Amino acid sequence: MTATLLATLLTATAAAVAARTPARQEPPPPPAPLPPAAGQARQLPSAQGRLVGSTYTNDFFGFTISLNPTWAAIDYATRRQINEAGRAALQEGIPQRTKEMMDATTARVDNLFSVSKYDVNKPGPEFNALLMCLAERIPTAVVKTEKDYVTIALRTINQTAAKAELTAPLRTEMLGGVAFTVADMKLTVGPRMLAQRYYVRLSKGYALALVYSYVDEEDLQAVKEMVKTIRFK
Repeated sequence: MTATLLATLLTATAAAVAARTPARQEPPPPPAPLPPAAGQARQLPSAQGRLVGSTYTNDFFGFTISLNPTWAAIDYATRRQINEAGRAALQEGIPQRTKEMMDATTARVDNLFSVSKYDVNKPGPEFNALLMCLAERIPTAVVKTEKDYVTIALRTINQTAAKAELTAPLRTEMLGGVAFTVADMKLTVGPRMLAQRYYVRLSKGYALALVYSYVDEEDLQAVKEMVKTIRFK
């Protein structure tokens, strides 16, 4: 396992794998997490964000995005259940020490919002397209550029039960007047395959990432329409 682990790709892959599964009976609620240190919760980027109607605003990073009103927002408790189920799939057959390092690393990821094409709490198609906005505190001594971030993230995921590969060269796109690095990937987890697109920007000591999991061009077009509505202050 590399000394530097980045967990946004782990988190997004875990969620995409678990969100495929049609709804089932809800398990008992998980134990409440330990309270954060004084001021810690207030400082998290997600604490400075809000979803009103179909518009998400985040004051920490200074942006707004208009989401497709027909898509379903995923609440915190459901996101946590999905992530735990998906992480179990990624950890299948890997050493215990690696599992522990993955668990510690994914705790650094702050989920700003998640929306899915179909409501994850209702029966639906086998695959459910998913858009997540994640922020991960990064080791700035190691990660200098968005390319560094993507490279280490790929290396991290390929040490799990999943396999990831770039399907196109990294490129830059302007979103709301701000440059993002775009990475298109193919992910394989056991017999399952899906595509993901990452929009990544380093800002304020974090990697801000919009991550889209999809299987066809129609779904890809849907996220393009949402992403192009981003506006930065």
